[in-house]
Amino acid sequence: MKANDKLNTFGELLIENVRDRTIDKYNRIIEGKMKDANSLKLHTFISQLDENAKSILHRVIMDTIDNQLFNTLTLFEQNEEYLVGYLGEKEVFHNLVDESDGLAGELLGDDGWIKKYSKYE
Repeated sequence: MKANDKLNTFGELLIENVRDRTIDKYNRIIEGKMKDANSLKLHTFISQLDENAKSILHRVIMDTIDNQLFNTLTLFEQNEEYLVGYLGEKEVFHNLVDESDGLAGELLGDDGWIKKYSKYE
């Protein structure tokens, strides 16, 4: 598998297993499907908001999730002692930061990981 394929595979895993799972949980809280005490409290609080406030809250939550992912990837770009990568042939480590011209930027744009791999806009 080529390096770019590995980079995109990582992006797909990140979006599906971190971003989308986080949004799925948020949606289940909104719908009252989460039964733990904290989720039920959040559901009760959010249920009391009017539609405009719910819309604003939704935008803030989505922006926060994406910002957290961006900042996490930036951490790896700016701190070479921490690595994110994969083992290639003969178990040679490949740093994904080196495979990208900007790991955090891979999230964004019309061809970015969010657009390509997320089930949520």
